[in-house]
Amino acid sequence: MKRLIAIFSCIFIVVACSKDGVDPESEKTQDYTSFVLQNTASFAYPDVVLGYKKEDGTHKLIAELGNIPAGESSKEIVIDDEIKNIYAFALPSPKDGNFIIIGWVFKSFDLQKNKKNVYSDPAGQVAESEELNHTDPTQYPQP
Repeated sequence: MKRLIAIFSCIFIVVACSKDGVDPESEKTQDYTSFVLQNTASFAYPDVVLGYKKEDGTHKLIAELGNIPAGESSKEIVIDDEIKNIYAFALPSPKDGNFIIIGWVFKSFDLQKNKKNVYSDPAGQVAESEELNHTDPTQYPQP
């Protein structure tokens, strides 16, 4: 009986000490690097795009994710292994050729190579609000 209690105690300790809050998909190694944006906010993210900042200070477009409804995730996007971090932009409304961004430029996301990078709390990672010209590559990703 003591042996049985000891076995169950060990199992309990292992389970209790396991990683909490980590998406098991993001822990798996794969042959490519990818990114998924989960919308955990109570509102939709409109017209989301992913980009990265090049050495010359311009943003290069990686993918257009479109609208991401509250509680849903974007499609999985394969990312070139040479890209180390990416930015997400969302465009709530156009104004005179410029897009007004009100808390919609997310901070950069550092990528883990050969992993499915699942980011699930972007609402807490919003950068400063600013007006961006969607045709200016220093402000918004271009193809």
